Amino acid sequence: MVLAILAYMIPFWRTLQVTIFVPFVLLFLYVCFLPESVRWLISNKRYEEAEKVILKTARINKTTGRLPSDMMDQLKKDEEAESEQRKRVEKPYIQDLFKSKDLRFKIPNIVFNWMINALVYFGLSLSTSSLGGNNYVAFFISGAVEIPAYLLSIPAIESSLGRRGSIVLFEVIGGAACILTAFTPLGNWRIAVALLGKFCISASFAIIYFYTAEILPTSVRTVGIALCTTASNLTVALASLILLLSAIWEELPYLIFGTFTIVGGLLVLLLPETRGCPLPEHLTTADPVRKPEKRIFTTRLKY
Repeated sequence: MVLAILAYMIPFWRTLQVTIFVPFVLLFLYVCFLPESVRWLISNKRYEEAEKVILKTARINKTTGRLPSDMMDQLKKDEEAESEQRKRVEKPYIQDLFKSKDLRFKIPNIVFNWMINALVYFGLSLSTSSLGGNNYVAFFISGAVEIPAYLLSIPAIESSLGRRGSIVLFEVIGGAACILTAFTPLGNWRIAVALLGKFCISASFAIIYFYTAEILPTSVRTVGIALCTTASNLTVALASLILLLSAIWEELPYLIFGTFTIVGGLLVLLLPETRGCPLPEHLTTADPVRKPEKRIFTTRLKY
């Protein structure tokens, strides 16, 4: 949204590039405010610091009373057991994702959906100039629709739809909107339909990050998310190339975006639901079906 305003006010692209880059330097100040990872603190035996972060999080979420009195003793005991386990386990690599029969089935599906989300998200973001109307206004609204999309994704994943159902719903509706965009005349209606697709794919893209984290075992979670992120970033380059296909047939890019998104959404039905389920810790626990269990710590954390 800010980029649309700045681009309207600054007609020179070099000056615009510098203007949008400089504020990012301030992000380094986040180090002073963000809490350290509790898991990392515990794994490095910095238990007092971990306890402070847990208590602060519980206090903000008003769940202090739900913490067990022997919480730190339990965490220390679990860490000692996991420490012994880590000594016997080698550093995870990408090939480890395919050692489990269960993950060999899930990983291609997850990676494909990451690629589709990135492709359609950036494809729709870059195609606002082909929708008709004022380019700056269309781009501004394209960014604005992401705010309600992210807000809606929060109650959606905690509803009866769960993680999987939310992604399926958003991707199928988003894909249908992309296909409908191809057959809608230039103007406000086409912008509205395309923005519905952007709304849905934004929500889907937000959910798939931690849905992937909940599917992958802890031992290979970082490697798995790194693989998905890399694959999605490589796909972004295809977005602009697919938009060039409009020279052959103007509606072709939207048909491609819509078709792949619907296919990706239907493939998610083959993955398990993770809402209320314990996180898998090791490759041997990455079972296709995991039953929900009562958890001590709430997943709705805010700092």
